[in-house]
Amino acid sequence: MERDGGYSALVRAQGSDGGWGYHPGSSSWTEPTALAVLALRETIGARDAVARGCDWLIRSQRPDGGWPPCPAVNQSTWVTSFAAIALAGSRTPAVIERAGAWLLNHRGRGSGALDRLRCWLVRDPCDPTPSGWSWYPETASWVIPTAVSLLALNKISIDLTLAGSTLAKRRITDGQGFLFARECPAGGWNHGGTFVRSENAQPYPETTGLALLALRGTSGANAARLSISLARAHQMLRSPQSAQGSAWLRMGLAACEPNTAPPLSNVRSWNWTTVDVALDVISALSTNPLLS
Repeated sequence: MERDGGYSALVRAQGSDGGWGYHPGSSSWTEPTALAVLALRETIGARDAVARGCDWLIRSQRPDGGWPPCPAVNQSTWVTSFAAIALAGSRTPAVIERAGAWLLNHRGRGSGALDRLRCWLVRDPCDPTPSGWSWYPETASWVIPTAVSLLALNKISIDLTLAGSTLAKRRITDGQGFLFARECPAGGWNHGGTFVRSENAQPYPETTGLALLALRGTSGANAARLSISLARAHQMLRSPQSAQGSAWLRMGLAACEPNTAPPLSNVRSWNWTTVDVALDVISALSTNPLLS
């Protein structure tokens, strides 16, 4: 897919069913569809494409409130967060309420009371890190699904019931705690798995930008802790290695340093995916649709 003329490239890549695949002509998946909807939402002339994309997402929601990666997968996963963000404010309160319930009830394995009791009984040290979110239910917490889930809860919490909104605040606090606990000593984030200690590994552009975006607005001591990661993000932005790395870094920096506009992407590739183009478009918007 062409990077230049991202808006028109995205419209042309839309499938006949209303969704988007990772490449033009491929079957529709949740992640590229949600990001394409967000990239095109404010584009004059793309309202029909956005409406069809939202309809595809609504049809793809599972009975449990979550979304699968694609209709062929019979399980809700982390992409629920992207779908919820894309549909927030689209006058689908029942859809958002179910999505919020799924996100609030889903947490990374090993963080519950039963797991802590098991560790105490067998004298096995437990990871004291607050719980985050996982790629798939009943698996370990990781940085990317945690960061995207935080973005989703911040985006949709105003649409949740009072009880759901209160729980969302607690889960957001825990998720932020997880991200801070997984921050690399030299700044930035990598995959940050709960059971595979990875804080001493090198950070990645994608995870660092996403974590910064999810942690925007932190204050006090937490804000001071972000300074080293912000410096690392600027360093990585000089050579982000991928279109997605560049886009997430620029979004994270723009959210944490609103008065300092990061440079435009200098990534060159002949094989941009739908997600690459959508994120590049979103990162250039004056108002980021991923944020509340």
